[in-house]
Amino acid sequence: WLKKRLTLTSKKIGAVNCLFRDKNGRLVGTNTDGEASIKSFKKKFGSVKNKKILLIGVGGAGKAVAAYFSGELKRKNNLTISGRSNNSMTFAKKIKAKWIHYKKLKKLNLNSFEIIINCTSLGFGKNENLSPILSASFKSVSKKACFFDIIYKPKITKFLSLAKKNKKKILNGLDMNLRQAVI
Repeated sequence: WLKKRLTLTSKKIGAVNCLFRDKNGRLVGTNTDGEASIKSFKKKFGSVKNKKILLIGVGGAGKAVAAYFSGELKRKNNLTISGRSNNSMTFAKKIKAKWIHYKKLKKLNLNSFEIIINCTSLGFGKNENLSPILSASFKSVSKKACFFDIIYKPKITKFLSLAKKNKKKILNGLDMNLRQAVI
């Protein structure tokens, strides 16, 4: 029943994480994850305009993050999305990003990426000891690369721990979580 009462952003993303009442008192669905993620990232690391980005995981939050990061890029094809389903491939095409199947991520040369974002559940809950990128792959990433994990508990996921161990810049999802709640 919300289909007619969605913000443009949530329509584009295809996911809602927040309901609010408009000026007429009607419920409207929106998504605050993407806006919060880009604000959090830019606060710590600055602009993403000309960066090459790898985003892993295309659930609701992943789509939101991808849409907002894509919107900041000068060239949309600087965003590569990695997912497991045809839905993730369709979404990548929709926002003019490149797409790679998650299984091929192990063989992907990560050296060309300046930003790597984890939007999977790997690193959280029962998957706390897992990372979407293998330990050995971190060595091939540029020294200037930034690693962003939208997970905020634990504060340092396996993904971020491996990045930190390899002297990379890191950001967890704590600030993003706060910002999306404020929005």
